[in-house]
Parts: sequence; C-alpha cells; structure tokens
Amino acid sequence: MEIIQQLVSKEKYGIKCPHTINPKYITIHNTDNNASAQNEINYMQRNGNSTSFHIAVDDKVAIQGIPFDRNAWHAGDGANGPGNRNSIGIEICYSTDYASGRHEKAFYNAVEIVQQLMKQFNIPIENVVQHNHWSGKNCPSRIRKEGTWEKFLSLCKEESEETNMGLVNGYQSLTWVGQKIHAYKQSGKEKLGLISLPYGSVLDITKFKLPGKVIKCIVNCHYFEMGKSNGYLGRCQSFTEDALTLGPQDSNYKGWNGGKDKPYMDLVVLNDGTVKAGDFNSWDYPKNEVMIGIAPAHVEILNGKDVDIYSPAVGYGKVTTANTQTLLVKCEDGKFALVVVAGKLNLNQCRDWGHAYKVTEMSAQDSGGSSQMRVDGVNKLYTKRAIPTCLVIYEDIEEATDPEPSVPDLETNSINVDSVGLRIRESLSFKNGKPTGKVIGFIPVGAKAKLIEFVNGIQKDGYQWAKVEYQGITGYSQYDSMCYWIDDGGEE
Repeated sequence: MEIIQQLVSKEKYGIKCPHTINPKYITIHNTDNNASAQNEINYMQRNGNSTSFHIAVDDKVAIQGIPFDRNAWHAGDGANGPGNRNSIGIEICYSTDYASGRHEKAFYNAVEIVQQLMKQFNIPIENVVQHNHWSGKNCPSRIRKEGTWEKFLSLCKEESEETNMGLVNGYQSLTWVGQKIHAYKQSGKEKLGLISLPYGSVLDITKFKLPGKVIKCIVNCHYFEMGKSNGYLGRCQSFTEDALTLGPQDSNYKGWNGGKDKPYMDLVVLNDGTVKAGDFNSWDYPKNEVMIGIAPAHVEILNGKDVDIYSPAVGYGKVTTANTQTLLVKCEDGKFALVVVAGKLNLNQCRDWGHAYKVTEMSAQDSGGSSQMRVDGVNKLYTKRAIPTCLVIYEDIEEATDPEPSVPDLETNSINVDSVGLRIRESLSFKNGKPTGKVIGFIPVGAKAKLIEFVNGIQKDGYQWAKVEYQGITGYSQYDSMCYWIDDGGEE
C-alpha cells in the first residue's frame, strides 16, 4: 500500500519531532474518533501542542506526517522512553464507526503498512506493540475491546494469501462490522458447479449427494422455480438439470402485480472463469462454454468495478435491508468462493467486505431464511429450508467418462413438512400481504403432501404456493417446508 507523504514543516520539528531516531518498534493506536486519515494529519500538523505520530491510516489511504528518522510524541512513556524515542506511531482511523465497515478496512490497511515497515527497518514481530505496552493506556481501544490484537499480529507476521487480505483456500470464519461470515474458497482440483433439480423438486443440503463427486461446500442459490429446458442454454445451467426460470417469455407466465412483467436477471460464468451479467433475453454462449448459469438477486461487483444490477423480479430491497446473505464471489487470483453472512448485512456492506478481501466479482443469491452452508459434511449455517438450486464447490472422485449422473434422493411431487405445519386453503387470495382463503386442512410436522402443481410466480405474501392433496383434501399451500406463515385468525 502506498504511503502518501505530507510531512510536517521543519519549523515545527522542535515541538513535534525534535530527535533523530533509528526505529526499533512499531506502536499501534486507535484514534477514538470518526475522523479520516487526512483530517488526523491536518489536525496534528496545524495545532501547537507536542502530540504527534508518524502515520494515520483509514479505509482508503495511509498518510505520513512525521519523517521515519524523527521521533514522535505518541507513546506516553516520557521524554526518554523507548516508545516515544524509538518507535513509529501508527494511528488506525474510524475506531468509533461501528456501522459502515470503514474501521475494518483501516484495520487491514494498517496490517499492510506494518508489514512494509517491518521489512524496511528490519523490525521483528515481537516489537510490534500496543500503545498500552508503553504507558498502560487503554489504546488501541477498539482492538483491545474486540480482542483482535492477536489476529492483527498474525496477519502482520504471516506471508500468505490472508496477509494480503484475500480469502484463504478452503474454509474460514470471518467477522465484518460485527457480523459473522462463513467463506469457502476453491483450491487444487476443486471446481464450481450448480445443482438444479427437476421442476417440482427440492433438496435438503444435509442429505444431497452427487455420484462420482465429493461436495466440499454447498450453499443455497436462487429460489425461483424452473420451467423445462427448451433445448438451449437457459437461465439455469448446471451439471444436473438445465432449465429456464419461469418468466415473461413463458407462455404460462401470468406476470407480477396485475400482470406487469418483471424479468429476471442472468449471470453466466464461462469455463475460462469470465463472469457476465445482465438481462440476457437470448443467450449468446454455447452450452459447452458455460460453467454455470444462474438468476441472482443482485450483482454488486463485476470485472472489478462496483455495479448495481438487480433482478426486477426480486426488487431492490435486498440491497438496503440487513439480512443473512449468500454470495458467489471471485477472488483476484481467479478462484471462486461461496460466502454466507450468518449475521445480518445489507449488500452495500457486503460490497465493502468484498473490496477489503480483494474480490473482483460478487453476486447475491436468495437470502433471508434460505441462507445456509455445509462444509465437508458439517453445517456452518443450517435453516432446514428446502431449496431447488444450490451452488457447490466439489471435486471429482475420478475422471467423468459416463453420462451426466441422475439426481438421487429427491423428494419429487411432494411437500415434506420438517418443522412448521402448513395450512391448506380452499382458494388462493390475499389481503395486505396475508393469505385469506378459507382453511380447509392442515399438514402437520413430519407429514408429506402430494404436490399437484405449482402456482406460477411468488405470491403477494412473498412465498411460492402450490396446489396440494393431503388425506383427501385438495387445496393450496405454501411450498416452502420451512416457511413462516402469519396467523390471520383462520381455523386450523
């Protein structure tokens, strides 16, 4: 990271940095305010008191205000103390900002600066210390409060992908703006793939298997229902089932909000790793050139640039609403990663996280109650929600020479009720986003109902509905086995 020099005028050396030094230590501070690096430097240089420091670093820049061969008064250990006389003082900015993620970026930028200075002045990791080390002051306060000092030292010390603030290969657990994030990055011979089930089928991520493949990581993808493939690449291109997302081009599509068309957005990953996104009414890519094709909710980063491409069928709410999120990202080294926010972040905050971890592509899939991840057979986030499409990172057990495998363990033509009972309604009607059809039956937990047909499109309560039959009663029920219906006073 470039260190921008804006050195204090020599007229102020007498008060700000009177002694020459050969740096032996690096001292870390938090600013305890919400100011930028530029504001910190400006204030330090224009005031008339002795307090000074060498570098201020924020989410975007690192600015040097005192020469490295001059001391600075920042450690609080007296006129001849080793902190004041032999250490480089670094102020990490935005330490009172808990909302935007700027402090987290500043934290990682400070790691890069410390690494550079350690090499430049041959300073060992043992000599990277807190302000508290010299004077007992509670500083760096944010780092001490959050318990991230050992992480900071580890990042400074290790020369690895994580040192560069990128995702490491395999699984790792992260924290961003106080929210937990699970990430799995492909390595070795691992590949990115998409599981798309036949129309009317759903899967449980804890039970699904693929013959001839080891699933290293599986996450939810979009929850849109798929129509049958029309013989060429559709919006859902996978190694299990190719299909078209039901939308305005389908003859059976009835539209949203009184018949107004709201098309889906498309994202294609080519075999060479190139990512394309947009409203592709007609596909330009032969099937044998495509790794996966999906219908994401939103694209935040494309070809290294911030974008704001969203699916009209989904709407813009996912961008600004803090929720669990499932992300497909591509790292600067060309490898893909599957990421699940276990806490709650909006997509703007997810984009900030992506920049800090050097992500060049980022798209958001279905979120909320659908977000879940399983790594090497262990649940990292599991909601029990049944889903029709999943992104996977997998490894072939052997070279694939047989035709594409059939999909086992499918609950086809049925609705399995795992945790929340489902009401059966005589008609499909809504008022103020709530179902109002007369309740004529109830599917209890552990039961299975026959799936007759799907109702096209997500309904006004935000859920997929289907026509079902249970114990001789035929009517309409929410399709998702983990849905949360609102009690509207109807009889069960």
